[in-house]
Amino acid sequence: MNFFDELRPVPKQTIIGLINNSTVKKYHFINFNYTRTLDRCIELATSSSSALPSVEGLKEDKIGTVIHIHGTVERDMIMGVNDESQIANKPILSSRKIMRTFIKPLACKEIKQGNVEKCNDDINGSTIICVYGMSLGDTDAIWWRNLAIWLHEIGERQVILYIHSSNYNGVLQANYADIEDDIQDRFFRHSNFSNEQIEKLRNRVHVVINCNLFGDKIAESNYINNYISEINMIKGTEKLLNFNKVYDEHIREGLPAK
Repeated sequence: MNFFDELRPVPKQTIIGLINNSTVKKYHFINFNYTRTLDRCIELATSSSSALPSVEGLKEDKIGTVIHIHGTVERDMIMGVNDESQIANKPILSSRKIMRTFIKPLACKEIKQGNVEKCNDDINGSTIICVYGMSLGDTDAIWWRNLAIWLHEIGERQVILYIHSSNYNGVLQANYADIEDDIQDRFFRHSNFSNEQIEKLRNRVHVVINCNLFGDKIAESNYINNYISEINMIKGTEKLLNFNKVYDEHIREGLPAK
C-alpha cells in the first residue's frame, strides 16, 4: 500500500502530483517511539524487491535513516515535558539536573547526539510529511509548532495526519468533517498563528482516520515475533516509566516527587 492510498480523492491527487514531479523520492523517518520496531519493519521492506511503492514517472526511491529523537530502550531514553510552563512545581526549575532530565528539548541538547539538527534538516528538506501513531500532545509542542511553521513557509508543502478515532463511523459526512476539524485544530494550537492564517493552511493538512498504514504484510511477518524480547525490555523498564508518570503528575500538581 502506498502511504497516500487512504487519502480522500482530492488531496490524494495533490500528493500524487507532487510525487510525479519528483525524479527521486526519499523517505526520512523521525521516530518518537523508544523501540526499534520501525527500524525492523523498514529492514523487512527494503529486503523485498517489491516492497517499495512505485508511482508512474518516478525514477528512484531511497530510504533514509531512522532518527530516534528521544532515544531508545537501550540508550539515551528521554521522557518528560516540552518546556518549563508544563511544570507546576516551580521551585524544582532551579535544579539544572531536573531541568535537563525532564524537559525534552533540553535533554536532547544535553546528550550531544545532534538529533534535533538532523531532524530539522530532514523536515526542511521535505515536501510531504506524514505523522503516524502520535497524539499531537502538549509534551511535543515544539515539533508541532515547527511543522506548522514549515507548512506555512512554502505553498506546496503538505502534512498527512494518520489518526485513530473511536468516534468515527464512516457513514455521515459531517462525522469525518468534524473529526478533521478537531485534529487540524489540535495540530495548529501550538503555532501561534492567527485564525486567518490557520484557515488558509487547513487545505494542506490532510487527515486519514483509522488506517492500517503498514498493512498485513508487516503485521503477519515473522519479524514481529522476533521483537517480543524488545517488548519485554520495555516491560523491564516499567518501574522507570511508572516513576516518570508519577513524577510528571507531581510536578504538574506542584507536589514533591516521591
